[in-house]
Amino acid sequence: MEATKDDRFVLSAVNRDLLKKGLIGLLAFLILVGLFSLIVKPKYFFKYNGETIVLCEGRIGWLDGHPVAGFNPLPLIAEDAKEIAGQKFATIEEAKEALLAFAEANIKKRRAEVRALEQKLVSQYRALLDEYLIAKEMGSKSVDKEIKALKSWLDAFGQPEKEVEQKEHKSEKK
Repeated sequence: MEATKDDRFVLSAVNRDLLKKGLIGLLAFLILVGLFSLIVKPKYFFKYNGETIVLCEGRIGWLDGHPVAGFNPLPLIAEDAKEIAGQKFATIEEAKEALLAFAEANIKKRRAEVRALEQKLVSQYRALLDEYLIAKEMGSKSVDKEIKALKSWLDAFGQPEKEVEQKEHKSEKK
């Protein structure tokens, strides 16, 4: 019996030449991606998840980014933290300097907000201290801790803003 060849039927669903070209193209693409990842210097950036900020390193960005060893996630709750999370840095030192500048700016802003709230409390605490002192003069023995706490709070926060700034400058000079 002799085998007959029938050209009407295609035994392969995929053209073998097309399959070879596709595999060669995929291999070339993978080689280019590998070379690209070796050539491109790593960049540093911050990831912020709403509660913590962490320094990450990656060549492509968030796609291959991973936390930098030795830099622990820092707690941060700030509305404008996304601003620093969107920046890229060439070195770890640049990233740390940027985070320091960001933190110092936020400290000044929050300190001013807290100071305004404290000034609203000063008159209330002074009135409360006066009432505690009256109670002590009238024989109450359980108000000594409250009096001491209020006096120390008023010493720390009950001064006008200019006096506080002068004390801060004196302590910085020392």
